[in-house]
Amino acid sequence: MTHTGGYRPMNRFGGIAESISPFKKMSFETAAKFIVKAAYHGQTGDLETPSARICLGLPVKVGTGCFDLMQKIEV
Repeated sequence: MTHTGGYRPMNRFGGIAESISPFKKMSFETAAKFIVKAAYHGQTGDLETPSARICLGLPVKVGTGCFDLMQKIEV
Protein backbone atom coordinates (compact mmCIF):
# COMPACT_ATOMS: atom_id res chain seq x y z
CA MET A 1 0.00 0.00 0.00
CA THR A 2 2.94 2.35 0.54
CA HIS A 3 5.87 0.58 -1.17
CA THR A 4 5.95 3.19 -3.96
CA GLY A 5 6.42 6.03 -1.47
CA GLY A 6 2.81 7.16 -1.17
CA TYR A 7 -0.55 5.84 -0.11
CA ARG A 8 -2.26 3.60 -2.67
CA PRO A 9 -5.67 2.01 -2.31
CA MET A 10 -5.85 -1.78 -2.53
CA ASN A 11 -8.80 -1.80 -4.91
CA ARG A 12 -9.34 -2.08 -8.66
CA PHE A 13 -8.06 1.49 -9.21
CA GLY A 14 -4.94 1.28 -7.03
CA GLY A 15 -2.41 -1.48 -6.53
CA ILE A 16 -4.50 -4.19 -8.19
CA ALA A 17 -4.78 -2.24 -11.46
CA GLU A 18 -1.02 -2.63 -11.98
CA SER A 19 -0.97 -6.31 -11.05
CA ILE A 20 0.48 -8.69 -13.63
CA SER A 21 -1.85 -11.60 -12.93
CA PRO A 22 -5.28 -11.41 -14.60
CA PHE A 23 -6.63 -13.72 -11.88
CA LYS A 24 -5.64 -11.25 -9.17
CA LYS A 25 -7.53 -8.53 -11.04
CA MET A 26 -10.57 -10.80 -11.46
CA SER A 27 -10.87 -11.31 -7.70
CA PHE A 28 -12.26 -7.78 -7.40
CA GLU A 29 -15.72 -6.62 -8.41
CA THR A 30 -15.29 -6.21 -12.20
CA ALA A 31 -14.28 -9.76 -13.12
CA ALA A 32 -16.00 -9.88 -16.53
CA LYS A 33 -14.11 -6.81 -17.75
CA PHE A 34 -10.75 -8.30 -16.77
CA ILE A 35 -11.59 -11.73 -18.25
CA VAL A 36 -12.43 -10.20 -21.64
CA LYS A 37 -9.39 -7.90 -21.59
CA ALA A 38 -7.02 -10.73 -20.57
CA ALA A 39 -8.40 -13.04 -23.27
CA TYR A 40 -8.20 -10.32 -25.92
CA HIS A 41 -4.56 -9.54 -25.10
CA GLY A 42 -3.56 -13.20 -24.61
CA GLN A 43 -2.52 -12.68 -21.00
CA THR A 44 -1.71 -15.71 -18.89
CA GLY A 45 -1.30 -16.34 -15.19
CA ASP A 46 1.03 -18.74 -13.39
CA LEU A 47 -1.86 -20.06 -11.23
CA GLU A 48 0.31 -19.86 -8.10
CA THR A 49 -1.28 -16.86 -6.37
CA PRO A 50 -4.06 -17.49 -3.86
CA SER A 51 -6.50 -15.44 -6.00
CA ALA A 52 -5.84 -17.54 -9.10
CA ARG A 53 -6.12 -20.82 -7.23
CA ILE A 54 -9.40 -19.81 -5.56
CA CYS A 55 -10.86 -18.73 -8.95
CA LEU A 56 -10.14 -22.20 -10.31
CA GLY A 57 -11.25 -24.12 -7.21
CA LEU A 58 -7.72 -25.34 -6.44
CA PRO A 59 -6.26 -25.56 -2.92
CA VAL A 60 -4.24 -22.51 -1.91
CA LYS A 61 -0.58 -23.32 -1.27
CA VAL A 62 -0.32 -21.55 2.10
CA GLY A 63 -0.95 -22.73 5.64
CA THR A 64 -2.50 -26.20 5.70
CA GLY A 65 -2.68 -26.24 1.90
CA CYS A 66 1.10 -26.24 1.39
CA PHE A 67 1.81 -29.83 2.39
CA ASP A 68 0.39 -33.33 2.13
CA LEU A 69 -0.12 -35.45 5.22
CA MET A 70 0.89 -39.05 4.62
CA GLN A 71 0.71 -41.98 6.98
CA LYS A 72 2.33 -45.35 6.51
CA ILE A 73 -0.34 -48.06 6.59
CA GLU A 74 0.72 -51.58 7.40
CA VAL A 75 -1.31 -54.37 5.84
